[in-house]
Amino acid sequence: MKNQIRIILPGILVIFFCLACLSWFTTAAPAPGKAMLIGTKIYEYKDDLSTLFAAWQRLGINTAFVSTDLANNRKFMDLARDRNIAVFIILPVFFNPEALAKDPGLFAVTGHGLPAQDDWVEFVCPRRLEYRRQRLEYIRRLIRDCRPDGLSIDFIRYFAFWEMVYPDARLDPLQNTCFCPDCLKAFQKDCKLQIPARMADTPAKAEWILKNHLSAWAKWKQAAITAMVRDIAAAARQEKPGIKLNLHLVPWRKGDFNGGMGSVVSQDIPALAPLVDYLSPMCYAHMVRQTPDWIRSVVQDVQSQAANPILPSIQVKEDYIKETLTPAQFSAYLKAALAPPSAGVVFWSWETLAADSVKEEIARSLIATLAVPGQ
Repeated sequence: MKNQIRIILPGILVIFFCLACLSWFTTAAPAPGKAMLIGTKIYEYKDDLSTLFAAWQRLGINTAFVSTDLANNRKFMDLARDRNIAVFIILPVFFNPEALAKDPGLFAVTGHGLPAQDDWVEFVCPRRLEYRRQRLEYIRRLIRDCRPDGLSIDFIRYFAFWEMVYPDARLDPLQNTCFCPDCLKAFQKDCKLQIPARMADTPAKAEWILKNHLSAWAKWKQAAITAMVRDIAAAARQEKPGIKLNLHLVPWRKGDFNGGMGSVVSQDIPALAPLVDYLSPMCYAHMVRQTPDWIRSVVQDVQSQAANPILPSIQVKEDYIKETLTPAQFSAYLKAALAPPSAGVVFWSWETLAADSVKEEIARSLIATLAVPGQ
């Protein structure tokens, strides 16, 4: 009996050890045979399209996030279907310089009483009902005309120039929006509040709201964004059942910038997640002076709030700051973006990746290790 125990016990220990290793491996790497989405954003392309798709297939790119111009290019769409490349149309919602140029009255208003614009960033007030209706009709037409595999919903938030917000930044509370007369009136009505009459101008009213009713203000704004995503999802799926929806997220974690994700940009991840298929935080680490580890921490933060596949988008080339984004940094960013629990990666953008053969080879090599099957 003792001899039998001596024989059996080591075998049991080996089994437990193997099971432990298997458990670690399955949580540290993508499941075998499970495709990761490898995407790239592309806004224009004027060269030979066959060459473009051949380059994507060499790299292992299986999804294209495209401008409306490319989505309206019949040859591009036909080749994408032939080459088994899924196409998502990038859809800006409340960033709309063309609409604002025609009707400046659509501008969201900051707590300073100024139009919501900073550099190139210009925002429509998210509660303008007629604008929302027109945008939904535009989405329906876009899907009918282009028949994409998916929509990638962008600028579905309140105003913030987050691309220039660094880790040690303190946000100007009066850059919050929207304090236009319509929003001030609706907020008071919906939340059963009354701004004191002594608050005569927009900054005074904004300061009173942010000081006394920040939580109600944040929830009220979040509801407006969530409702628009719900309407977009319903409209898109009515036009094309089975269409996939991706949602761009500002890369702020729950505790960043005093809860700015909820009170400033107003993206309520737990409420938004059930409405879409993918969540895509724009993890442009170089731009906002963050480390590669930050990319994974953003993905983990989003995943802690949602069951959806998370698709971090990473930048390929420097922007806004002068320091060069080196190949070594790009490699580190890509490795962090592909680490669990990520469901893939989206490159911003193809134009910059195609222009840098060293980074292109880095991407090809790292993607090849994933053994990514076609979409």
